[in-house]
Amino acid sequence: MLSRTGSIFSTLPCLMALVLCGCGTNAKPAGSANDVVSLEDKPNANTGVVSSADSHTPSAEVSQAMKAIESKQFAEAKEVLAKAITSKPADVLAHYYMGVACSGMGDSPGAIGSFKRAIELDPKFAEAYVNLSALQLDQKDAQGALATADAGLNHAKHPDLYLNRAIALENLGKKDDAASAYAAAVEHMPDNFSLRISYAQLLLANGNKAEALTQIRKVRESDDPKLLAIAAIVTRQLEAFADCVAILDRAISLKDLAALRVRRGMCR
Repeated sequence: MLSRTGSIFSTLPCLMALVLCGCGTNAKPAGSANDVVSLEDKPNANTGVVSSADSHTPSAEVSQAMKAIESKQFAEAKEVLAKAITSKPADVLAHYYMGVACSGMGDSPGAIGSFKRAIELDPKFAEAYVNLSALQLDQKDAQGALATADAGLNHAKHPDLYLNRAIALENLGKKDDAASAYAAAVEHMPDNFSLRISYAQLLLANGNKAEALTQIRKVRESDDPKLLAIAAIVTRQLEAFADCVAILDRAISLKDLAALRVRRGMCR
């Protein structure tokens, strides 16, 4: 979605792209702005955020569209939602899911407009702020994404908003502010190891090697060999060779690949 100069984890913004949320939903972020994840009717106890979608009951048309979106039938969902909006222009969920449907069809301008309309109708709709700021990042509108994330955080301390804010600041070249924002994102998403890697890279670029190493050492808890391999590269850049070996030993214990053993031999 976005490129980060000199960054190994250039696709991190994609991880936070589109959060598909319904009434009471707290879905896992999808892989890109065009991906949609399944609906789960339960809150995330770790966020401390009660989705404002809880205060809206989906109409029959919106419920139908939600099912279509789950099946990635975005054109069908869009058609149903258009009728719902015509009959009830102030239907917040209809506009929100129209944004999801448009995004699924690759219509970013349409999605952005729909998410903005959902926010106008319900200024506390955290997921709309998350998706809008992610799409603005996708469109390389870092300033707009920053403004959206800040506005959203005024209403709800949603973890993804902290991350999108950090990405926006980094893309604006505000390294010190971005580092502080990444620290806040890590605080709210402690188990997001890809985030810790990106934060460590930024710290390394800012010359803060000690804190960068602290962040990378926490990645050793990951169960993903690919993330561990990337973390090992950062430890090499930090000249923390013992940590490089330890991280790759962890990766090899999870999946014994020749490539991992080769990288382990380069930890010096």
